[in-house]
Amino acid sequence: MFSLKSIGQKILIQGLILILASCGGGSGDEVITLNGSLSVNVTDAPVDHAKGVWVQFTGIEIIPETGQPINHDFAEVKLVNLLDHQDGLSESLLNEIELPNGHYDGVTLHIQAKQGVMDSYIEFRNDELYSLHMPDHALRGLTSYQPFSIEANQSSLIM
Repeated sequence: MFSLKSIGQKILIQGLILILASCGGGSGDEVITLNGSLSVNVTDAPVDHAKGVWVQFTGIEIIPETGQPINHDFAEVKLVNLLDHQDGLSESLLNEIELPNGHYDGVTLHIQAKQGVMDSYIEFRNDELYSLHMPDHALRGLTSYQPFSIEANQSSLIM
């Protein structure tokens, strides 16, 4: 068995650090809100001897600096082959969800990866498949504690 924590952190967390912000333009006649928006994409780093690294994402938890985490469960599980998203390519998990402006401590990617179940798995070049699993202490998912801010009337992207 392969641990999604070791492979997944190499693949996911490396790309989860980049935060880009862009100002929203306007005519000045709009009502100013205290909200901004957040998009979350995943990307991949090369993995030796793998033909596919398939991960099932079930949602995302956004961790504010203060207050309770904000959960976004997906209506349907998103099965992503991370190897399809290298060299500047990425897969969108969340697209411009509205969040209160403020400081956030990070995000947790909720992943289905049960030991012995082929929900998340790695496929090697010799066509062997192995289940990926989350260690018991990380059953909530992969968390990146990379702080970011949401500014009013602006969009932020985490990759």
